[in-house]
Amino acid sequence: MSKMSELSRQTEEVEIAYINSQCEQEPDYQSSCCTAEPFGNSFIEEELTGICSKCYDGANFNDLNKDE
Repeated sequence: MSKMSELSRQTEEVEIAYINSQCEQEPDYQSSCCTAEPFGNSFIEEELTGICSKCYDGANFNDLNKDE
């Protein structure tokens, strides 16, 4: 394998790892009632409450990506 193709492969691996790490940090909020996402802008992130987008009722939410 040439040095350029090896460098290209390593660069691509680093870029993929960076993109994956950024995706993992985004919150994934799901309601405690039916695991649906929050509805529109009704969600209050500081209180983890809002309207469930499936039930259209008030619900508590959990961030599935957050280590507790």
